[in-house]
Amino acid sequence: MKLNTLYIKYFIVVALTYSVLMIGLDLVTGREIIFYDIVIRILIFGVGMTLPLVSFHKYQVNNTAKEFGLKNPDYEVSQKKVFFSDKTPEQIYNTIERRSQFRKVNFHESNQIIKIKTGFTGKSWGDVITIKSQKEKENYKYQVESKPIFPLTVIDFGQNLENVLKIERYSKIAI
Repeated sequence: MKLNTLYIKYFIVVALTYSVLMIGLDLVTGREIIFYDIVIRILIFGVGMTLPLVSFHKYQVNNTAKEFGLKNPDYEVSQKKVFFSDKTPEQIYNTIERRSQFRKVNFHESNQIIKIKTGFTGKSWGDVITIKSQKEKENYKYQVESKPIFPLTVIDFGQNLENVLKIERYSKIAI
């Protein structure tokens, strides 16, 4: 996702949420609803929240990408990656299961899918990571997808990118 699109998307979500809350508050308190006042409050609040939070999201995503040696990261919250490994799905599952940061790890042997749920962190309400494997000659092809549990999440400060890149790293160290 382009960064400009992310700023606009976040602004719209913040502005709509804020406007609904403020109009509701005005109705409850009996305050006169003036369109001009609402627009000014929405613009001030929306810009005031969007600029620092999306900029911090960009900063965190870039730091995570730099840490893992990735160039040109995607700023979208739902992250996907495909990679190849000589490690079996069972080996990767065992390595991931030993990591304490993941709350719940399940392995479905019949279709070779690993499902992981993370808990609440400062960056995220929790994430769902799905690892699909497919045997290709002597290696395995892995498709990893990490997305927020809360579907309306617009920014995650690089948490899902970090999840995907960690899974790829675990595939290299699996025993």
